[in-house]
Amino acid sequence: MAQSKHGGRKLGQSNKMTALVVDDNMINRTIHHRLLDNLGIENEVVSNGKEAVDIHYSGKMFDLVLMDMDMPIMNGIELGFHLECVRLRRSFVKWEFEA
Repeated sequence: MAQSKHGGRKLGQSNKMTALVVDDNMINRTIHHRLLDNLGIENEVVSNGKEAVDIHYSGKMFDLVLMDMDMPIMNGIELGFHLECVRLRRSFVKWEFEA
């Protein structure tokens, strides 16, 4: 479940850098969250790829995604592939409407 709710932004909101941390290990999530906070980077932390996909579909956008490769439910490789497919699909739809 998400540990922090102050990361992510909808299109056109803050100019502050944002990050999403995706890791099933609580210690790693906590370390990444605190390091990013200390750097002034707003961040949200989730424990698996499925939660990251849910956040993505809620409309939140992130400048950076830090993810573990080996997680339950949806691993980092599956998540990366899924997010890239969604990005390409959105680009194609945008291109189709602009043409």
